Amino acid sequence: GAGNLTIAGTLSEIGGTFNGGSGNIVSGNFALGSGTFVSSSGNFQLSPPGGNLFNVTGGTFSHNNGTVILNTPGLYLNSPIPSFSPGGAVLNNLSVTGQNYYGLNFASPVTLVGNFTNLLQQQSGNGQVYQQGYTMTVGGNFFSNFYGGNGTTILNGIGAQTVNMGASAGTFGNLTVNKSGGTVSLAGNVIVNGNLLIQAGSINLAGKTLSVAGNFTNNATPGLGAGTVNL
Repeated sequence: GAGNLTIAGTLSEIGGTFNGGSGNIVSGNFALGSGTFVSSSGNFQLSPPGGNLFNVTGGTFSHNNGTVILNTPGLYLNSPIPSFSPGGAVLNNLSVTGQNYYGLNFASPVTLVGNFTNLLQQQSGNGQVYQQGYTMTVGGNFFSNFYGGNGTTILNGIGAQTVNMGASAGTFGNLTVNKSGGTVSLAGNVIVNGNLLIQAGSINLAGKTLSVAGNFTNNATPGLGAGTVNL
């Protein structure tokens, strides 16, 4: 349906089928163990007290072209770091918000066909999205204020994509561009602490600076446009 749904505690499914319709869903933590969960085509917002915010261990998650919003709790010293574990589920758009001393840990690979937006606000210099060595695949635009990229990020959209690290000193671990069409354009300076691989598609520096600490391999379209590359 088109109505909104608000759940004060954890939304957990262990069988059957849930259809979120087009209205917004707001809950605490989310857990899917079996059954089929069809998310909202609007927003599916999680505002939990902590722990594993989004945990898929079984069943089928259908993104329904909607947006998952992780509103991380305002945790401080000695609090457990909240985690995000979609398992093999594919999401459309993912947005991370909130004020969190420790940040957010990935606990599984993350695959998005849409946009990734990280608006997490740092506390005392901490508070990032940490990949924890997992691969993140993004088919849309990538925007992140603070991003601790210690895994591999793959940009694989079929059309134009932009990368914007905001005003932060956020970095990628390894970055791979593997696009069947379109160009990745930089909307700000980008730092890659590991390797950069352009497997297919292209990067347009758009006057920005791209810094790569590891290997830089371009197996695709030559040329990066106007800008600066630091190796």
